[in-house]
Amino acid sequence: MCREAAGNLAAAAEDLANLKVVRSDLIKAIKALDLCVQLMGQIKTTFTNLQIFWEAIANMCLGLSKYDVQQMKDMRIKRFGQYVERQMVQWIGLGRLNYNANSVIKYAMALVNKEMSSLPTRAEAQSNWNLKLM
Repeated sequence: MCREAAGNLAAAAEDLANLKVVRSDLIKAIKALDLCVQLMGQIKTTFTNLQIFWEAIANMCLGLSKYDVQQMKDMRIKRFGQYVERQMVQWIGLGRLNYNANSVIKYAMALVNKEMSSLPTRAEAQSNWNLKLM
């Protein structure tokens, strides 16, 4: 396994040594890598925000699902009606949040699919960069 990995590394080093690269290609590569780092940072931030959002939704669901049956039995009719109305409004609000989240996810998925489908093929990338790719 180590011998195979060393052979692959040596082959990759030889390929790099044989590349004819001009300064403008290096600048393009550095800018592309910088863009990748920025995009990865944005993706991480987006997923962190999504995690926070869904954890808040889970906590809201948990809070709405807990009720004390004995307390409900002890309530007077008027207070019980107010309690049910408040719960109903909160569930409707939660439903709206989930509907909005679903709409945004579908929109983002369409944007990502559009971008991913416009990426160059391996052959196009090779011809654009004049590189011999593994």
